Parts: sequence; structure tokens; C-alpha cells
Amino acid sequence: MNYDINIILSYLKKSNPEIELVYFNRYPTQQILEVEKVKNTYGRRQIEKALEIREKFGFSFWESLLSTFNVDINCDYSFFKDVLKHNKIENSIPFNIDDNSSINSFLLESKDVNIAILSKCQTNKGIFHIPFIDFHIKPGAINLKTVEMLVTRLEYGKGFIINSGKSYHFFGTQLESIELHINRLIKLILFSPIVDRNWVVHQLLEKMSSLRVNIGKKQKMNIVKYI
Repeated sequence: MNYDINIILSYLKKSNPEIELVYFNRYPTQQILEVEKVKNTYGRRQIEKALEIREKFGFSFWESLLSTFNVDINCDYSFFKDVLKHNKIENSIPFNIDDNSSINSFLLESKDVNIAILSKCQTNKGIFHIPFIDFHIKPGAINLKTVEMLVTRLEYGKGFIINSGKSYHFFGTQLESIELHINRLIKLILFSPIVDRNWVVHQLLEKMSSLRVNIGKKQKMNIVKYI
């Protein structure tokens, strides 16, 4: 099924009629370090090695880069400051969950930037969170089974599995408290590299999660199944 955030939101509202507002955020594209922009030989060699590891094993770039620090005594430790970079969510943009027209207009107007939906949502009982997972495994039958088993093992309940073009996302439809949300994020770290560990850490820094909802020029997102 073609990806449509409003289809997912309609299921979310049906499962949680108390939801009033959902929130979106514009965020910058992640900048990957480029070999030619690194001035010292050690750093360039590390990036080249990291790219080889990422290509061979499918790990994230940052996991691949950090794994190079135990290979050679001559390393570029200035990379540590890049690892710590974090894009803080400064402005969250609220929408009535039923206002499909305004959400579509917002996404259309923002088509040239990255848009994420935030886990926090306003209900008539206060702030709750939508369960999200950002996986880091390539789409395929075996990995899809892995995604389903992990979601089941951590008892996320019902939700959508989305093929993001490069991997999978999980978008749950059973709201959770901030305490449960943070607890599940912490547990997800244990499932790296199946789950994107860097994504998890940045969500913990924000005390909420986010998932990209608009489609890049080279990617096509699809709803794989509802579980």
C-alpha cells in the first residue's frame, strides 16, 4: 500500500479517540563526513574504512566509523565532536489529527525539507506518546520477519510496518505514557544494529521520538502491513 500519513493517523484516531493534536517538525538533512573534506590522512583513512564496513555489513555510518578506532593507534579523535552533534527540536507544529487538508498542505509546502511526526500527542487526558521504531536493516523477507518478532517481543501491540526505502519503520497505534516510551527506547539500544542506535540516543536526548514522514526524491515509502 502506498504510504500516506493520513491513513495511519485515521487508524491512530480510531484506536485512540481521545487524541486531539499531533505534532510535526522540520529538520535538517544529516551530514555524512566526506573524505575529501577531512584534512589529515588518519581521518580520511578512517572514513574510507567506515564506508567499506557500512557497505559490507549494513551498519550505520557512525557505528562503522567508531569501529575504526580499535584498528590503528593513529586515529582522528576530532570525530568525537561530530558524533555528539544533536539537532534539538526547537519548534513543534501542532495539527488537529482530523484535519487531513491542513496536514497535506503542510507536507506539500514543505516538500523540499525533511518533515518528521513527533511521538508526543495531545489528548483530553494530557500528553501521551505514539510508539516509534527506526530499524537499520535492509528491506527483505527475512528482515521483515525480524521486525515483526522484535515488535512482538517488546509488546508494542498493534501498528504499521513501513518500508522507508532503505529499511523499516514501526508506527504503533497504541499510545503510551512518557515513562513507558522512555523505557522502550532504552531497551531498543540492546537491539543494535537491528535498530538504529544513534536514532534511539537522539530520541532519548529529546525525551520523545520522531519519524520522517515525507518522501525523498530517491526513495519510495510503502506501508508493508498492519500487525
